[in-house]
Amino acid sequence: MNELIYVTGHRHPDSDSICAAITYTDLLKRCGQEAVACRQGPLNEETKFILKRFHQENPLLLTDARTMISDIDIDPPMKIRKDETVHHAWHEMLRTQNRSLFVVDENDKLVGICTTSNLSYVRLQPDGDLDSLMATAKLEDMAHTINGEVRFEPEHFHSNGHINIITVEHLQDDRYPLKNGIVMMTTGEQKQKDAIDQGAACLIITCGEHLSEAMLEYAKAHNCAVIESKIDTMHAARIISESYTVEHIMTKEPMFFRENEYINDVAARMQKNRVRSYPVLNDKDEIVGAISRYHTLNHNRRKFVLVDHSAMNQTISHVDEAEIIAIIDHHHIGGIQTDRPIMYRNVKCGCTCTIISTLYQENGLLPDADMSGLLLSAILSDTLNFKSLTTT
Repeated sequence: MNELIYVTGHRHPDSDSICAAITYTDLLKRCGQEAVACRQGPLNEETKFILKRFHQENPLLLTDARTMISDIDIDPPMKIRKDETVHHAWHEMLRTQNRSLFVVDENDKLVGICTTSNLSYVRLQPDGDLDSLMATAKLEDMAHTINGEVRFEPEHFHSNGHINIITVEHLQDDRYPLKNGIVMMTTGEQKQKDAIDQGAACLIITCGEHLSEAMLEYAKAHNCAVIESKIDTMHAARIISESYTVEHIMTKEPMFFRENEYINDVAARMQKNRVRSYPVLNDKDEIVGAISRYHTLNHNRRKFVLVDHSAMNQTISHVDEAEIIAIIDHHHIGGIQTDRPIMYRNVKCGCTCTIISTLYQENGLLPDADMSGLLLSAILSDTLNFKSLTTT
């Protein structure tokens, strides 16, 4: 789980709030915690000079305290290429707990989602619809699905997708519509010859049997594809109809989320869709994870340390949806409330960085030269070179 701590000053940053955020972030890191300094607005010229003088980058611009997808742990994405077979998709589906496969193109970009509903829906369709899907299946995909080997592939293979499993000894023209279809059988040269003569587009020999060389040549002469498989006819018949690709059954133009979207917005959009898991994309359109409703209900809020303020009208937006773990300030006590005890350091002094300097000492640490420069600069700035009435 992401334990990053955001340290931020008030909405109109001055040198004290910025230097306090940077130095307290340094203190947290030296105490073994993960932290990042933030700002809520543009820097003034004085602060820019201070940061440049003491070799510091501008703090992260952060104006909203709500948790983003990038802040939480989500599931790794389970991807499948659009040219993979439905049979392969079933095997991949069993390996993922969220029951969603993200379909990608040759450039690894999202083009669809394949769910158990997509895979199961096809099995409930009329035979004509299944034939139309199987008509798109490539010969090599059919062979791979039934763990077989292509013995002969015509130059331009095409079938009507209709599958016939032949178990009778003699074929009759009026009983089995074999023309341009896929014919599955085991032994029997006469049956094999009859199927080829009736215009079968593909002949599948199961149970580890082999087509004789003479019959193979006969099939080639009639432009009939041949596949041989070691598995039994019943098993082959059950899975051969999963040889078409997932791009024909996937949900196109799927709902997806960006990793910088806020969790509460994500949850609201999910209410309008029934997919179990959704892809998460980064700014390069790469799939970086999978998010479900579970993640939107069970996550840690962003953790914040507020420096140089404690008033609601000065703090970061939606702070009530974050977890405040500390407040360090030298102003009046504002109206921010927390749901649990926190580290609250409010001291009557001229500068927040004065308090942070004390915190370094309390932790047995000395700030380095750059951090010392920031602390001193903030003190000089906030006390107007020790002339302010708030100077202590």
